[in-house]
Amino acid sequence: MYTFIERCKICYTWLQDDLSRNIFWKRLQFDMEPTMGHAMELLALNPFLSSSDIQEALSWKKQLEDFSKSGKKLVVYGAGGIGKKAAETLLLEGVEFYGFCGRKGPEGYPNGQLLGKPVISPEYLVKYADEFCVAICAEAITDIKNFLKKNNFPQHQIMRCFDLCENSQQYFEFPSLYHGGTAFVDGGCLDAHDDAVFRTWCGNNYSYILAFEPDPQNYSVCIEKAKEHGIDRIDLVQAALSKQTGEVCFSSNYNGGSHILQDGITGIAAKTRNETKVKTYALDDLIDDRPIGFIKLDVEGAELDALKGSEKTIVRDKPFMALSVYHRNGDVLILMDYLHQLVPEYRFWLRHYGPLHYETVLYASPEQIGVK
Repeated sequence: MYTFIERCKICYTWLQDDLSRNIFWKRLQFDMEPTMGHAMELLALNPFLSSSDIQEALSWKKQLEDFSKSGKKLVVYGAGGIGKKAAETLLLEGVEFYGFCGRKGPEGYPNGQLLGKPVISPEYLVKYADEFCVAICAEAITDIKNFLKKNNFPQHQIMRCFDLCENSQQYFEFPSLYHGGTAFVDGGCLDAHDDAVFRTWCGNNYSYILAFEPDPQNYSVCIEKAKEHGIDRIDLVQAALSKQTGEVCFSSNYNGGSHILQDGITGIAAKTRNETKVKTYALDDLIDDRPIGFIKLDVEGAELDALKGSEKTIVRDKPFMALSVYHRNGDVLILMDYLHQLVPEYRFWLRHYGPLHYETVLYASPEQIGVK
């Protein structure tokens, strides 16, 4: 216990501003006790939310009480990873809800249930709108909102605090810490959106982009979107970044939740997650003598392994980094500690973008803001 406390204290000293320090404690608090209350306190540190948004987020219990008094059944709209985690945090708070709404409907889940609760289709939800209120907990927030509005679902029956999300600058703050004319490594390309943002963010001043996406369908989307956005000097690699070059089992979900499998689950659980094999690369095995100036990693919990496969590159180039630290409990400590051991000059910043406890990003650089 004392060793853990000492590590927290040391990591805390490496953080460069008060917002980072506040997020650090709230991130650890949620990791240790993943309740809805702690998730909302973390969400309230999103720098892009207005004061009224923050108050709305912190009033989640009152909103639930108001819905309960209305006699309507609460549905978590989103039956994927985000919806499941949000539902689990609600249950930890003792909050009961009717079930889930998912685009696949009940047919997409064993016995038509998730966490022992029924899954309904979006069509069923809007058909019987008078019976339900919803908390949107999914990646496609805008699409869901548009669907509900188009189908005349009453807007006052949507819990807004659950879908507060602004990711316009996620991974792309602190532009002064990126050395122009160097390469950008995108670990977790998904749909090439971040590569298009990067190109604008750096004023097209980069040598090349090396982007990794292991999910076969997502990879096809990346190719299409890269052409659509006119992104040049980009190498798209259909593989996952890891600590070594090889092959791994992979859950191919055709969205941002696709991930490397490490649990060896078989049977029904494996069948429902589209298990396949994908190629992995250690970044060090692919990099030539051209300098890497920026590494972004959002690889669904495999961030540490991806960094281990990039050790030589990190020590050589000391790149600016943007790393997701919300997939695994304690990653905010583990990744800071690991990078600081590799490059003692690294300094750190934390930003949280939501929704809920998702999208906490650790920024790392050997330089101070505004100093080259």
